[in-house]
Amino acid sequence: MARGGSAELQRSRVTAEIRAAVQAARPQYLAAQVEELIARHVVMGVTRTTNRSRVGLFLTLVGLEVEPDSVPDHAVAVAKQAEYGKLPSLPKELSGRVKKITDAETHSWKANLEAGKPFSIVEDDRKSLNEFMKKILPDIADRARNNQQLGDIRLHVKRTTRVIDAGVRLPEHDELEKLVKQAALEQSIDLSKFRFTYRSHSFSEDIHSSVEITVHRTPRLGKSDYLGETSLTEFFLPRFSVLSEAARERITWLSTGFIAQYKTGRGENKVLSIAVAQTRSSGPDLLVKEVRDLVLAAFTKQLPGPEAARQARRILGESVHIKTYRGNREWFAAVLVDVVGTGEVSSVRREEWEEQARSTRMASRAASALAGNESAPDPVSNHAAAAGQTEDPGLTWLPRELSGRARKRTDAEIESWKGGLEAGVSFVIVEGARESLNKFIKKFLDDIADRARNNQQLGDIRLHVTKRIYRVDYGDRGPEHEVLEELVRQEALKRSIDLSEFRFTYVTHRSNSSDRSVGITVHETPERGKSHYLEETSLTEFLLRGFDVLSEAARERITWLSMGFIRRREHEDGNKILSIAMTRSPNNDADLVMRVVRDLVVAAFAEQLPGPEAEREAHAILRKSVRITLYRAGQGEYSTAVLVDVVGKGEVSSVRREERAEQALSTRMASRAASALAGNESAPDPVSN
Repeated sequence: MARGGSAELQRSRVTAEIRAAVQAARPQYLAAQVEELIARHVVMGVTRTTNRSRVGLFLTLVGLEVEPDSVPDHAVAVAKQAEYGKLPSLPKELSGRVKKITDAETHSWKANLEAGKPFSIVEDDRKSLNEFMKKILPDIADRARNNQQLGDIRLHVKRTTRVIDAGVRLPEHDELEKLVKQAALEQSIDLSKFRFTYRSHSFSEDIHSSVEITVHRTPRLGKSDYLGETSLTEFFLPRFSVLSEAARERITWLSTGFIAQYKTGRGENKVLSIAVAQTRSSGPDLLVKEVRDLVLAAFTKQLPGPEAARQARRILGESVHIKTYRGNREWFAAVLVDVVGTGEVSSVRREEWEEQARSTRMASRAASALAGNESAPDPVSNHAAAAGQTEDPGLTWLPRELSGRARKRTDAEIESWKGGLEAGVSFVIVEGARESLNKFIKKFLDDIADRARNNQQLGDIRLHVTKRIYRVDYGDRGPEHEVLEELVRQEALKRSIDLSEFRFTYVTHRSNSSDRSVGITVHETPERGKSHYLEETSLTEFLLRGFDVLSEAARERITWLSMGFIRRREHEDGNKILSIAMTRSPNNDADLVMRVVRDLVVAAFAEQLPGPEAEREAHAILRKSVRITLYRAGQGEYSTAVLVDVVGKGEVSSVRREERAEQALSTRMASRAASALAGNESAPDPVSN
């Protein structure tokens, strides 16, 4: 029990004593393990006397039979980190993100409370509250219609007291919240699950108590956007070591997306890098704990079973790096959360990468011009900068017998339709575009019906969505894709065409404007079916332009060829292998695409193998009989491609007979020309037909 002072200060003092006791009892513990034990086993409760002159802190110890996990130091707040002045400065690639706050106040309302009453707003201020609510509620309603985060609303209570608990919910907060929710309900807006941020301000002098509502700038993005986000910058409340509820929600969503990727294996070699930029007045322990607890809770919620919490802490230790930096005096305390490759600092947004790339190119051109060499190639392409990679000079060029296959795309667009979506509505195609869509669908369905009758692959149809979004999950099916797909399937059913098993390709394009549009493209597809590809020994498939993804039609053809390979394998005495070559340019994440192709092949193998050990055997065959090689793409006319060939051991590819004949003819003609120049036209052909 202590007289006066904030509960936060008392809690900090007691925590320091507990920390010292744990370190003395467990000298073998790392600093992070000490923090882990305190967080897991010590529950603190705060109370005050009626006149609030004394603050009491009550401790409960729980689950002491469980020792903490061996969490490395970087995963949690290190309580005894160097003093503020000795902290490292925020890296240059991060510092630009904290110079200007992103949650600036946009609207506010303030009222005095009548003295001597529990909660009574003076009459004039009550009228202005109604006007204020009419001003802010339309934006909330619009955000709800568009599945966007509803906003950042903070409820303030200012009164005479020595105790400051920034995020504590006081009775005045409750009453203020009721007023806001009631006004929202009158306009059919449900805020029952909305989380307000509570702020308490104290004054030592005797002045009127007051309440205030502030609305803060919030990106017009929703949960689905933040689940795929890889970079966030959030600011702590000025002078308090707490985040707004809106910021907490965004960090939770990003962390949820990270753990979802981790669970599926798509987040391989990725870590969650968290940088906390503290000011001289902010406490690093509280700042880091605030963020760490959010991430841990998000992880735990996504993991199954009774061991979810322990598993979440293990992942936190392995794949979350938290570091505290010294912020500039002009900056607010902030947390920067990034999904990065191991060893990277941050996933700086693509716009920043592109700006860096442009600067690099301009500097390179200027230097080249001074050297009299203006034709020098750009050292970095936009996409390469975004991906954070450059062409690997250690890779060999695509072999000559393969290079011809990567020069001309075989999936050219042959038909297309595009239509805008009405603003403020989930999915309504603008007037006029819907009629043209129906005509377009009927047109390409005729070709699909003909292909179905002839047992051919039904086609390559890609559904496009263009909208404002920070990150694009290539190949993922969004709500707009889903509605567009349903329109196509319904029209097909009217014509007795069953597309229930057909797989569309989903493409999302990023736009810098608020306009949204959808589109459909139909692409060139060979008039061949499954039976043909089961016997095929050579395929060339191209990645979508600007995307690290194969079309569903290409994936299906690779699957069929792989199934045929595994079926023939037992009759060929293992003398054949599946050779997969992929071209890599600075513009694509070749490692990602190689994993996708490998997974396709394994799934195809497993489908053809009997018994419960099919998948294990499929992986064994992959290791023994599949060769995956990465090559440098040719410059200019080459497209990024995946070349799949059934070959004899030691061969590069099963180049088609027509190509071999063409090569032989070219060789003979070149030989004759050389012989003629040498005066020896009777020289024999080096290669016979």
